[in-house]
Amino acid sequence: MQNFYSYRDPSVRLTGRWDTRSDSCARTTNPGAYFEIAWKGSILELVFDLEANEHPYPHILIQTDGGAIQETSLDRR
Repeated sequence: MQNFYSYRDPSVRLTGRWDTRSDSCARTTNPGAYFEIAWKGSILELVFDLEANEHPYPHILIQTDGGAIQETSLDRR
């Protein structure tokens, strides 16, 4: 079973400067802006719209349950 959550869902918290005028997505170009997700399960897939991005693509830092921080780059796969 798949569940999709909007950035407007109460389980998602945006911190920093975000453009939330769209119903479908939140945007930021501000370094230091981040989001947190309250979620329970075994798999989480994050989907990013990279249509307007060019190489080099943005990098994100991921930390789960207070564990080690991992860096990954976003690409158009």
